[in-house]
Amino acid sequence: MAPTPGQPPSGPAGPGPGAGPPGATAGPTGATAVPAGTGITGQTVVVSCPIDGGDLPCPATPVQARLTVVDATTGAVIVTAVDTDRQGHFTTDVPAGHYQVRPVLVAGRAARRPTTTAVTVTAGRYTVITLRLDTGLPVA
Repeated sequence: MAPTPGQPPSGPAGPGPGAGPPGATAGPTGATAVPAGTGITGQTVVVSCPIDGGDLPCPATPVQARLTVVDATTGAVIVTAVDTDRQGHFTTDVPAGHYQVRPVLVAGRAARRPTTTAVTVTAGRYTVITLRLDTGLPVA
């Protein structure tokens, strides 16, 4: 079951200490207090379509990844890093603000062609995102 927009997912990668497998949740590394229920939650997926796939569907496949969350205002400060679970689910608590989320590792390897995703977080809500990661293979 998909999470309700603005609410963290239930299950293994839900928010809070001990709510998921080790590394599935994270909080900011700074001293800024985070209001309860405020942050980013979502899933990482890869889309690997053959270059000559024709009209075949090209479904997204969940993938484990390590992500960094950077303050979009400064661009240089890593607010937190978060490891997804095996199905790509993650939740991280961050204060309200503007962030850039970027993959560092995908399936245990350095991210190829990493792109950043802009995220705006509102106090008291989890912003839900899906990160579509590039495998580096040509796509149709």
